Amino acid sequence: MIQYQIREELLKNIKNDRVPNAICFIDKGGRGSLKLASEMGLTIVKNLNASSNDLNYIHPDLHYVYPTKIPKKKNEKRFKKDMSAFYIDKWREFMNAQIYGSVDEWLDFSSFDNKNGTIRVGQISKAISILNLKPFQSDKKVCVIWGINLLKEEAANKLLKIIEEPPKKTYFFLIAEDEKKIMPTITSRCQIIRLPPLRTEEIKENLIKMGHDASLALEASEASNGSLNEGVARVYNEEIIKERERLFIDCLRGCYMASNRADFSHVIKISNDLGALNKSDLKHLLLFGINFIRQSFFYSNGVKRLYEFKSLNDFSIENFAIYVSNKNYKKLISLFDLNLYYMGRNANIKLLSTSFLFELSNILYEKN
Repeated sequence: MIQYQIREELLKNIKNDRVPNAICFIDKGGRGSLKLASEMGLTIVKNLNASSNDLNYIHPDLHYVYPTKIPKKKNEKRFKKDMSAFYIDKWREFMNAQIYGSVDEWLDFSSFDNKNGTIRVGQISKAISILNLKPFQSDKKVCVIWGINLLKEEAANKLLKIIEEPPKKTYFFLIAEDEKKIMPTITSRCQIIRLPPLRTEEIKENLIKMGHDASLALEASEASNGSLNEGVARVYNEEIIKERERLFIDCLRGCYMASNRADFSHVIKISNDLGALNKSDLKHLLLFGINFIRQSFFYSNGVKRLYEFKSLNDFSIENFAIYVSNKNYKKLISLFDLNLYYMGRNANIKLLSTSFLFELSNILYEKN
């Protein structure tokens, strides 16, 4: 298994004292980067020759930096005094419960506010101060920085300086979803490790270890797109996935009515439904849509070996697939990617939803 090979190679490098001072894991979702970085970090600070699987991942010489939201005004002063410590209890709870979770899931877990999360310069400054102190129990220190796509520019520049000239025996594990959104000067100073999707068998085995029924684990793993996080979501939240699919199907039907019958009422209603979602839910809907379009494209082009869609709403993607072709596939994927980008730029969700649906209608159902 590829993930196992990566872990074993890192362990061998740690054992031989050949691990670089900065490694950047690229994890497109649910591929275990936070768990892997935590295991390797704990192995380093405990001077072990085998992977440490302490589920708490707590050690005075293992430090974490992660995106945070500014809390309500009554707590803002305490937050600014120590941004990471403000959320430390929530962070440890998240690590225990959802270590395969996404950055968006962490931000929703840590705060109900619908605000953007970022890694601020104050967090990096605090980490640098800690890393410049003597280790407490080890002769080494490790800093895991999760979600570096959300580094503010000033924070990125400060991080770059310490990576260029790190304190003695200090190691950095950076984690990002998208390599293209990282400052190039940072990636140029890291060993880049792109984590591949987990194999279906790996996800199934992990779900069974968690105590789930073997048949349910198999079904969830086959629909997981290589992400254990998605596999867990399938097991625990099938109704959520079913509702997400239903909402996306409503989007497609509304777009069809607008394009072929000049009936825009359905698009307006659905855009209101989408506008009422929080950012995390809308992002997951768009990501679901990308996979839905991709599966339609595989089917319409006869690529059966890659086609694996199973509807929870008895929807026939085979009938819809005729609308996804070589002519419009790239336009469709670009539309979803562009709207995900706008969400990251804090666009108005209701306006974005309306614009997205009309553009989706134009691309899908334009007359030849």
